[in-house]
Amino acid sequence: MTGSTRYQWIGKIPSDWEILKISHTTYVKGRIGWHGLNTEEFIDEGPYCVTGTDLKDGIVDWPSCYHVSEERCDQDPYIQLKESDLLLTKDGTIGKCGIVVGLNGKATLNSGLFVIRPEKDIYMTRFLYWIIQSQVFDNFITLTKIGTTISHLYQNVFEGFRFPVPKIEIQKQIADFLDKETTRIDTLISKKQTQIELLQEKRQSIITQSVTKGLNPNVKMKNSGVEWIGEVPEHWEVRKLKTLTRRITKGTTPSTIGSELLDKGDVRFLKAENITEDGSISENPVFYIDRETDRLLQRSRILENDLLFVIAGATIGKVSIVNSSFVPSNTNQNVSIVRLRESNQSPYVLKILQSSFVKVVIDLNKVQSAQPNISMENLGNIQVPLPPPSEMEKVLEHILVEEERVQTVTRLVNSSINLLKEYRSSLITHAVSGQIDISKYEVSK
Repeated sequence: MTGSTRYQWIGKIPSDWEILKISHTTYVKGRIGWHGLNTEEFIDEGPYCVTGTDLKDGIVDWPSCYHVSEERCDQDPYIQLKESDLLLTKDGTIGKCGIVVGLNGKATLNSGLFVIRPEKDIYMTRFLYWIIQSQVFDNFITLTKIGTTISHLYQNVFEGFRFPVPKIEIQKQIADFLDKETTRIDTLISKKQTQIELLQEKRQSIITQSVTKGLNPNVKMKNSGVEWIGEVPEHWEVRKLKTLTRRITKGTTPSTIGSELLDKGDVRFLKAENITEDGSISENPVFYIDRETDRLLQRSRILENDLLFVIAGATIGKVSIVNSSFVPSNTNQNVSIVRLRESNQSPYVLKILQSSFVKVVIDLNKVQSAQPNISMENLGNIQVPLPPPSEMEKVLEHILVEEERVQTVTRLVNSSINLLKEYRSSLITHAVSGQIDISKYEVSK
């Protein structure tokens, strides 16, 4: 028999289950005050210092951890870790957690985590782990964050978290069940994600083959003179990108002229994050500049059919075409604006810049500094194979048709991944709140 609780984040639970409060049952500590660490203190050997990024697949990934001195670790004995401790992120992405397994020395925490340890033998750490993975905990976090934009879980708030708990033997059954079932689901998701990667490789292969070899397998070929392009149809040209352009420039950050980005305004301001893998421009993130700033930054003003090429940062090499909905707009110094002499060629040149041989050029020419970057000179010197205009239209049409086929399958696979993730989340929530009879489920399996 199940019944509703007075805690709205829990919902219904079996009548013989308890509701426990973290502060009554659990040891919770985090790094505070003058004990704060900075990156300059990290060393190659010594006690581990676990951060949120070290929590992977539900456990601590020890090889990825930083290290600190013995003295620094011993400054705060309350956050020194023990085998089977549960760690929980409390800043940024709240609720990521992992269990301490295979601890082979001293270990402490960075400031973004809590260490959680049951003080009584009322619940299992593995059961609380799954509670935190469930909608029960998500609902609790949502309720506590109402009216604030701060993404931080305060200790006193977490200590007020109440959660449903059955008898220990039932907890073990639920934890074992979820270990098994989520592993099975995660394996399926991983296989589908690999399928998406293969589909994207196929898409790029179609683009590269089409823009370097054309559509006629029997056409006479010639050496392009460029190692990573190889042979091209004999009647094609191979030219530097800059010979096709009116200008190749880059954007400017408004702060260089004492201006600021705005949440609302007259002119969109695009960043590298707006440029997508498929050649379109994403609405998010959304930033604006005012008309006066746009006037002062007119050198980097964007026009329809411009190509935006990311020349710095983690997404270097992504390229998009500007449509009318993003005019007027401007961009920053991480993005190059490639404006062709013949704007009707932009869709075709976009495909060239999405090809694998351009990625080779980027890898050969990018500078590794604080962030990888490629100069506008090197961008302009990229050699591009060009068919006659009439053939260019046919090649582009072929690419777009084949891309749509690949994207149709990709959308279907992504949809199935989302369904599996929803099922996984639902399964966890129903299991930890007693909505599934685990014994019957396992017998039916």
